[in-house]
Amino acid sequence: MKDIIYGCLLSIALVLVSCEKQVASFPDYEIAETLLMEKPDSLAVLLEDRIDPALLPDSLKAEYGWWITRLHNRQRRSLMNDSVIHHTLHYFNQTGSPRLSYAYVLAGMQKNWAGDKPEEEIEYMKEGLQIAENLRDTVQFINIGSQLGRVYFLLNEQRQSIDIGNRVLQYTEKDSARRMTGLYMTGCSYAQLGKTDSVRLYMEEAIRLSQKLNSEMEFYIVRNYIDCLNAAGQSREVQSLLDGFYKRFAFKSDNDYPAKEFAYACLWLDQGKMDSVRACLDRLDRYGKTIVNGSDQNKYKISIIYVTKLLHTAYNIKMGRPVNLVDVYMTSEMVANWEANRMGIEQERVRTQNKLERNNLLLKIKEEQGRQLVLYILLAGGFVVAVLVYLYQRKLLKKERYLQQVKEQIRLHRIALNENEQLMSQNEETIRVLSAQLDEQGELSDQLHDRQMEIEQIRQENSFLLKEKQKLEQEMSRFMQAVPGKSIEMEAYERMTEQNMTFVTCAKQLSAILIDRNEFLKRLQKGEFKHLSDIDWPSVYKTLDQLFNNYTKRLRQNYPSLTEEDIQCCCLIKLQLSTSAIARLYGIAPSSVTKRKQRIKERINQTRTGLIGKEQPVDVYLWGY
Repeated sequence: MKDIIYGCLLSIALVLVSCEKQVASFPDYEIAETLLMEKPDSLAVLLEDRIDPALLPDSLKAEYGWWITRLHNRQRRSLMNDSVIHHTLHYFNQTGSPRLSYAYVLAGMQKNWAGDKPEEEIEYMKEGLQIAENLRDTVQFINIGSQLGRVYFLLNEQRQSIDIGNRVLQYTEKDSARRMTGLYMTGCSYAQLGKTDSVRLYMEEAIRLSQKLNSEMEFYIVRNYIDCLNAAGQSREVQSLLDGFYKRFAFKSDNDYPAKEFAYACLWLDQGKMDSVRACLDRLDRYGKTIVNGSDQNKYKISIIYVTKLLHTAYNIKMGRPVNLVDVYMTSEMVANWEANRMGIEQERVRTQNKLERNNLLLKIKEEQGRQLVLYILLAGGFVVAVLVYLYQRKLLKKERYLQQVKEQIRLHRIALNENEQLMSQNEETIRVLSAQLDEQGELSDQLHDRQMEIEQIRQENSFLLKEKQKLEQEMSRFMQAVPGKSIEMEAYERMTEQNMTFVTCAKQLSAILIDRNEFLKRLQKGEFKHLSDIDWPSVYKTLDQLFNNYTKRLRQNYPSLTEEDIQCCCLIKLQLSTSAIARLYGIAPSSVTKRKQRIKERINQTRTGLIGKEQPVDVYLWGY
């Protein structure tokens, strides 16, 4: 008992510890950085499925915001639900973290997740750029400056983009790859302003660096340089560059083909070669019809068709034809529908993401409630265990007193045990002798068991008759005291009772004689049949009805609640088969036969209440029925 209580207390302590809020550990910085760059999905499983930021202390929550926001940005996912980065920014600002500058960039991107707050994003990035410059962190200054320049470029604020680009280029003398990218972006900004000389200066330097580095960026830099010159009307230079470009470079994707046709179409428009323009437009029309929904280039289908329509409009203007406004409107409508669909998809994605966030919050609340419920249950269990310990200690005191009394009895019992052991050895020898005899008489055991069951039934019958006799004697004594003058009648009644008992005995003996004269019933009584299916029941019913005044018919008529199996069991009882013999026929245990007899008795009493007495066996009733 004591061990059980100690075990329960230990289990409760362990569960209480497990119910405490656990703080998940972060991977090593280098490992997390490697996962972010190479296997972002694995890092997402670690951060999103195994860590709950609500349970983290401020320091780890700041780390979580740093990694989860960078992860979602790396996966090109919306930063809508990454507001935890603002906690990271606040914590890094308090602790003077070297990552503070880029935390401003991430916070600005989160603020402008829907694209409707570009000014706030720019302010955050400027703050981060200033911190990186103050700390002389060249790497972060270049990184943040490049991102800020791209934001200005997308907002069509080219002069700010150029200013930031030139500031960044001052720190890229030793980093050719970053310098190449900076020159390329700044050259594109100059192209938007129509500064052709500056475009040549920056783009040609970027091309030279890409050739030096053997970079794949050369393909895109040269192609965009050609487009910039084409926009500036430098048709001769463009034609030589175009011819050399597509001889030197193979297409890297399916969308490079329409880009080539667009470039040549603009070139021929500038040079007035309208037949060549017409051929380019025909090829673009055919290409637009071949784009299959779901393919890689399908996402650019609207842009390709839109640009093709614009070139058709320019071609018609050059040819002196009227502009087909209906066609322009249809194309604009297509672009508008595409934009609306894209916005609808984005809104649906946002709603789904919000729904998932709410579901996750509800799950966390339910988990916390479940943890509290378990804690309350364990506290109640601890109280119960404490009560049990008190009762157990109290019981121990009583046991100690009792043990002192028992010790004396044990001493006496040991003496008796020694004597019993001697008797047991003698009895074992006797058992061995009797076992040998029983093995020889194994075949007679079943018959002996049947006879024992019959004797038991007769004893029950005698017991019942004795009780009836005593009851009658009491009644007689009461009547004799009440009416002394009727003693002669009572004596006559007593003689009649004895005659009835004699009659029952004679009837039983007569039944045995009648059964003995019928060969089939005799075989059935002797147990020659092994199963109920071996018995010809119609013949049994007919014979018993002849011998015992329509025995089965009266049973069915008087007790309709009896089933066919009950009638068969009543027939076997009438034939005075023992309980074990009936059990063999049914293939069940003798105790099951006894229960079956009890059910028959209950069904008979349901028809006629109190017909068979509580102490009277159903066998006795059926023998005299």
